[in-house]
Amino acid sequence: DLSKAVHLILTLALPLWLLADRLGGLTVLGTYVVSQLIASLIFVMLIIGTHWAKGYSQLPPSTGRMTQGRIAHTFATTFDWRPTPAWLGYWLGGINLHLTHHLFPHWHHRHYPALCSIIADIAQQQGMDYSVLTLRDLLSLQQHFLRKMGQPPERDTP
Repeated sequence: DLSKAVHLILTLALPLWLLADRLGGLTVLGTYVVSQLIASLIFVMLIIGTHWAKGYSQLPPSTGRMTQGRIAHTFATTFDWRPTPAWLGYWLGGINLHLTHHLFPHWHHRHYPALCSIIADIAQQQGMDYSVLTLRDLLSLQQHFLRKMGQPPERDTP
């Protein structure tokens, strides 16, 4: 794949060629690996974490169809959150408006802030739970969910 080749050339081959003599090849490789791990962690926390934060799960029903529709499921399982400072949202490319993305997956992210306001109004009219969290709230809910997942399951005692 061309994009992977370009990535490897720009982030690994070029730095190795330019910096291996000064820093050493292992330092360049280590920096590459650590940067990939950090990027993955950020991705997991900011994107995937919006699904963990509510801690909602639903087993598939025996009929094979969910009892609630796609929109209700989206509201039950995702969040939008606002970064501080607010201008950071522009540079995140809409990553913070994850519920909005799931409702409008084919829309460009520059429309998400306006859509977010419309979603808030309609959700209130329909009695749906929609709130925009802070990053601190999101990370706190994620930690609560992960701690809960780390506990042994409760057992019924006779």
